[in-house]
Amino acid sequence: MKMNEKSLRVARPVLVAATMATLIWASAGSLTPPGGPISSTMKDLATVEPRIPISAATTPGDDDSLYKITSPGSYYLVGNIDGVENKMGIEIAADGVTLDLMGFDLAGVPGSMQAVAVMGASTNIAIHNGSVHDWDWVCVDASFTTGTRLTDLSIRDCLLYGIIAGDRAIVTRCLTNTNGFHGISADGGSVITNCSARNSESDGIAADSSTIVNSSASQNGRDGISGFGSTIINCSAYNNGRNGISTGFAGEGSAIIDCVAGGNTDAGIEAVKSTIKNCTLYQNLGDGISADGCSITNCTSAFNQGNGILADRSEITGCTVGENGADGLHIGENCTVLTNACNSNGFDGAGIYVTTGGNRIEDNHCTGNGRGIDVGSAGNLIVRNSCSSNSTNYEIVAGNRYGPIIDVTAGGTLAVSGNSAPSTLTSTDPSANYAY
Repeated sequence: MKMNEKSLRVARPVLVAATMATLIWASAGSLTPPGGPISSTMKDLATVEPRIPISAATTPGDDDSLYKITSPGSYYLVGNIDGVENKMGIEIAADGVTLDLMGFDLAGVPGSMQAVAVMGASTNIAIHNGSVHDWDWVCVDASFTTGTRLTDLSIRDCLLYGIIAGDRAIVTRCLTNTNGFHGISADGGSVITNCSARNSESDGIAADSSTIVNSSASQNGRDGISGFGSTIINCSAYNNGRNGISTGFAGEGSAIIDCVAGGNTDAGIEAVKSTIKNCTLYQNLGDGISADGCSITNCTSAFNQGNGILADRSEITGCTVGENGADGLHIGENCTVLTNACNSNGFDGAGIYVTTGGNRIEDNHCTGNGRGIDVGSAGNLIVRNSCSSNSTNYEIVAGNRYGPIIDVTAGGTLAVSGNSAPSTLTSTDPSANYAY
């Protein structure tokens, strides 16, 4: 006799449960414990924390250090360190050391030496994650090292440098404030990223032949960022005692790209034999850019008390200079000046003022300046420029070569509506300069 539907609904769950119980019983292991002594399955401390704590027992100091690391390995702080007169906080005297400050504080006292010091030409050193302040020498000193990595350090109020790194260092997310010399100093081949340096008595960040990216420097006594032969990208420099960014007189091969410099006592950017591109300079007490032997492209320089751009032996292309206290472009010798816009510079300033010979002034536009284009020396070429609403549109001394200067300010013109109209420029000369 067939089972009715009600019986099936009752039987099916029972069958499933019985089947599952059978499978579980069949797959279960033996309940009999193995023979021999029972051992712990917990990990020992050396496995859980294989690093070495900084302590008097593990890293005893000596005559000039509170703690001294003498073997390679990974070390960590277990508490704050208070400085002692005539001693370093932590001395590293080995290669291959990683030191994690664990967010603790290293506080110096009058007469204390370096907070952390790496002795000699050590390699493969890493120091990170802590705050250091009030030491009478250098806060973190890795002067003679190669390839040191310094990360997430907050440094302030050290009598000398905040951070000194050696060759090919990597310095990342470090903050320095109110140190007696440079905030961050690094040697050739170093990379400094996402750092900030404020209120140092000398330069904020100083790194020759290095790369400095996404970093800022403000209110330092000398240059905000100084880098002979360095590449400086997307950095800012404000209110420094000398230049905002400087590649100095030995800066050949430097590049300054996408940077901003404002409110500095001298120039926003001072550069020699460098590439300067897409930078913004404003309200500097000197010139926006002071350049010799440089390529300057697509920069904006405005409201500086000196010149927008002061240049010798340079190429200046596609820049906008406006409302500077002196001249928009102040040009010395052997420059190429192309497609720049110079507006409202100086009460008696010029949009472009040329002081020496050997220059090509082409396709620039000058409006609202004391003088539009003022060429005060012989031996220059002036073509395809336009000037409007300047007190004097063109002043050019004898001995220069220039396209015809066409005055189209006089007379009326007809309105245009449609597809064609006659020229109102009165010249077909491709080298003509215009005043309108």
